[in-house]
Amino acid sequence: MANLKIDVLIADDIVETRENIKRFFEYERNINVVGEASNGEQAITLAEKLKPDVVLMDINMPLVDGITAIESLSLKAPNVAPIIISVQGEPEYLKKAMRAGAKDYLVKPFSGDELISTIKDVVKKEEETREQQMNQALLKSGIKHKPRILSIFSAKGGTGKTTLATNLAASLSKFHDKKTVIVDLDLQFGNIPVMFNINPTYTITDVLSYSGELDKNTLESFLVHHEESGVKILCPPKNPEEAEYVTESHVEEILRVLTETYEYILVDTPPAFSGHVLAALDQSYKVFLVTTLDLPSIKNAKNSLKIMNDLGYPDDKVNLVVNKEAKYYKVGKDDLQDALDRKVFYRVPNKEKSVVEAVNRGVPVILEPSVNGIVSEFRKFSDRVIESEQRIK
Repeated sequence: MANLKIDVLIADDIVETRENIKRFFEYERNINVVGEASNGEQAITLAEKLKPDVVLMDINMPLVDGITAIESLSLKAPNVAPIIISVQGEPEYLKKAMRAGAKDYLVKPFSGDELISTIKDVVKKEEETREQQMNQALLKSGIKHKPRILSIFSAKGGTGKTTLATNLAASLSKFHDKKTVIVDLDLQFGNIPVMFNINPTYTITDVLSYSGELDKNTLESFLVHHEESGVKILCPPKNPEEAEYVTESHVEEILRVLTETYEYILVDTPPAFSGHVLAALDQSYKVFLVTTLDLPSIKNAKNSLKIMNDLGYPDDKVNLVVNKEAKYYKVGKDDLQDALDRKVFYRVPNKEKSVVEAVNRGVPVILEPSVNGIVSEFRKFSDRVIESEQRIK
């Protein structure tokens, strides 16, 4: 909870009350007011649009009262936790509010400490409930490992990021028997289909018409199965101009639905902090930041680390991977770690000839038994990823 950002929507028809509540949060860095509503209809609309963690809802609201509003939210925005705030402290109001879906009830006037404590308690309970529900769903589905979204990112082209993503996915599926899917989020110039030598019938563009109603069975029908590795693939648009149709909310929904079926969801990203990329990075359990040892790549990696730190990503979320490591770069491990102020998670040696030959055949390197050295390195990388995971008990 210490690093958790909580988004709050304040719904009260009295301006002074909203201002007083905002003042309570002035020195509370983890709570962010994302919007204000002066009537029940506006509260419902904003909650659907902004998707806050918590909505503070007064009972006596114009147009639509608070009780009716939270009943509506239970259907339209079920992940928003409503907390009723009211001058009416009678038990019958409390019962009505709880039956409607309120997670707590505060009687005005309340202190800032009381309000902040209530918000944090409600969010914590909601997280625990969702965790339990997810665990139960996983057990029923036969998945033994909690779903993990892993994004492979580099701020510079040519680092071998896509090769790394391809072979990590293939290793997790082939050698660790994990249900694995890879999403090619380089929407204009994605090369995952090339790496697996597939010509997809469907792409991510075909998924968009189901936005807001996407379920795991529908999404599954748009995935391509690479039989030799067992990996499922969501391919990028066939035409680069179609990239503009994919929004942040599309990415969020697709990744969420994939966690209902797959243990590992790998995301291959373009070298940019665009909106849809940030949507993937935000949802990721781990981000593998790939760099080579040339100075432009190191500079971009340093800038990327700063941006991710500014975004509030904890250090253990962002993992530095050195690809194509070779002595001729004359940049030692300690030099790199000092320059980036970050330990290296894994280092992959430069075996570019073997990798290019495999890519040109449309085969992940790890499926080429005749290729020595680099195959074992990619397998060790997947071993390291597995070892760093926390399994459901």
